[in-house]
Amino acid sequence: MQHIAAEDTLSHLDRLSAKPGVQSTLIISRSSGAVVQSSGLVPRDEAGREDESTLAGKPADKGLQNVEEIARLVFNFVSTTEAMMTKLNGADDDDLRLLRLRTKKHELVIVPGMYNVITHVVNVADQL
Repeated sequence: MQHIAAEDTLSHLDRLSAKPGVQSTLIISRSSGAVVQSSGLVPRDEAGREDESTLAGKPADKGLQNVEEIARLVFNFVSTTEAMMTKLNGADDDDLRLLRLRTKKHELVIVPGMYNVITHVVNVADQL
């Protein structure tokens, strides 16, 4: 049963990743912030150089290259938002369900789950 749920989740993520403007998808561990799965971003090596496989031959966006950096930022953002929500509500009985962050260049759609945090990075400039 759990195997079927994992396949459904992966097929759902594949469909979301295929939508116009979606630059990348990250699945981050809720407990440690480690990257469980990612697609679309070009990881940098230790020297800061980009991997040679840029997306579709386009020049890479320098702000969104490091998968681990984005995972760390999203993990910290979710943790801080949950702490704020707990203080505002005065109790720990509510769950954070969706965060949406939009800038001039990108939109992040963050869906915290019980075990993972799913993040989609959308390139807003592609949608204009």
